[in-house]
This record gives sequence, structure tokens and C-alpha cells, in this order.
Amino acid sequence: MNPPIDQYSFTIGSIANNILYVNCGAKPVSLAQVHNSYLKYCIDEINDNKLFYIVDKNCSTHTDLYLYKEKYLTHIINYVIGKSYKKDIFMDWVLGKLFGYSDESIGEYIDEKVNRKVIRWR
Repeated sequence: MNPPIDQYSFTIGSIANNILYVNCGAKPVSLAQVHNSYLKYCIDEINDNKLFYIVDKNCSTHTDLYLYKEKYLTHIINYVIGKSYKKDIFMDWVLGKLFGYSDESIGEYIDEKVNRKVIRWR
């Protein structure tokens, strides 16, 4: 029988799996609930992999940690968790999804729109 794994190793291993899913494109966003005492270490892992993250403290002991690769997803996640978001970016994402565009195409469109502020849906 294998010895039990300690909570720190389990948490970092779970974050590493979530990072892998996001980096390889299997998930655009991944959510992990982590104990507050391990939050700093989880954020360090996310930063080492050059991903974005949102921290949503949902109780006194644990925190929801959203990690993602595409910056525009910040607004989608904020909408979902009830934080401030840019409505036009959110609506562009919804329209892109409705009309069957890929996540990559939607991200390129939003990045282009944010950088140039001239493109419109056709």
C-alpha cells in the first residue's frame, strides 16, 4: 500500500494538471478550489507557466482559482462570477459562439478589436 499523499503535494499536482489542460487547449478555462494556505504556491505555478488567473475568495478557508491562457476570457469569467466585466467583449464572445466560430477565431477578433477599436461583425 502506498503512503497517503500530503495536502501540499496534492494541491500542486492538481494545479499542474489544470495548467496542462489549459496549455494544451483541452480547456479554455480551468477552475481549482485551493486551501488559502497553498494559494501563493499555486499562483507561483500559474505565473511560471505564463497563464492568467482570477482569484475568487468564496469562504474563509478556500479560494476559487480560475486559470486561462487568453486574456479576453477575463471578462467572461468575471461575468460568470458576478464581477465587473466589459459588456462588448462578453457579447462578442457570445455572438462568436452562437455563429460557430472557434475559440481561436473569437480570441483573434476580440484582440484585434481591443487593439484597433475599428472592427465590426459582418
